[in-house]
Amino acid sequence: MVIFIRPVRVEYKVIHTLDYVLKADSTQGFGFSLKNGKPVFDHPSSEANYQWCLAHPDEVECMGESRDVYSLKLSAVGICECGQEIELTDDSCGCSLCPYCGRWHSPLGQEVAPPETWKDGFVMFWYEVPAETF
Repeated sequence: MVIFIRPVRVEYKVIHTLDYVLKADSTQGFGFSLKNGKPVFDHPSSEANYQWCLAHPDEVECMGESRDVYSLKLSAVGICECGQEIELTDDSCGCSLCPYCGRWHSPLGQEVAPPETWKDGFVMFWYEVPAETF
């Protein structure tokens, strides 16, 4: 049985951009990352494009600020029976393999037989880890 260090969790990232579209073709345009309401340029061409938009208001229209929210599922982390820290993913037949000792674990941290030994095939499940596990 795995000793849990961190449960599965979802992290969210909010990205703010300042958007411009070309007046000649509204399917094309520019989006500039914003931090504290000001454009942030990750590449020199980004700043050049932003300056171009400011200098050519007759060719582009500022659509204002947009907000996109992205989510990322982070797998649980625990200590395997072999003593090594492992990530408990569910992307290999619903289980994960310890890269150090070769043991297979369910997302609940229980050791399971290797998938190739399963007689009835496999079924993918989503497991809820009880709060008292942590």
